[in-house]
Amino acid sequence: MAPELFSEDAEPSTEADMYAFGIVVYEVIAGARPYGQRKLMEIPVLTVHGLRPSRPEDPTPIGFGQGTWEFAERCWDENRTQRPLARAALEHFERVARTSTIVDPGPTIRIQGPAGGAPSRLENSSRNLCEYRRPSTVPPL
Repeated sequence: MAPELFSEDAEPSTEADMYAFGIVVYEVIAGARPYGQRKLMEIPVLTVHGLRPSRPEDPTPIGFGQGTWEFAERCWDENRTQRPLARAALEHFERVARTSTIVDPGPTIRIQGPAGGAPSRLENSSRNLCEYRRPSTVPPL
């Protein structure tokens, strides 16, 4: 949660949403909690006092490119008016998608069934169940 939301007169805002988006970017790319092993109750106080996630040394195979790390840091700017807009996030990640040399094909789907028979179930081998890779040809059922 953005630090400004911990004050009594706090109002939700798009700037606070961008702060949260930066945290989500961290979690997705690093595959880790942004504040490590800190206790949940410590984080709001430390956030208000300027604590921000530190760049992981060796995150997932995708890794934090310098541009994406800097984008995430801008999302956590103390001055909320300096945080990027959603349009900037879209443009940044579209640029990353166009220029990335690392392609994550997504999870694989394995069809299991009796030998020579119809499949009995689909099993997803990825930890991310939100996206699927379709084969170029789908076998008839």
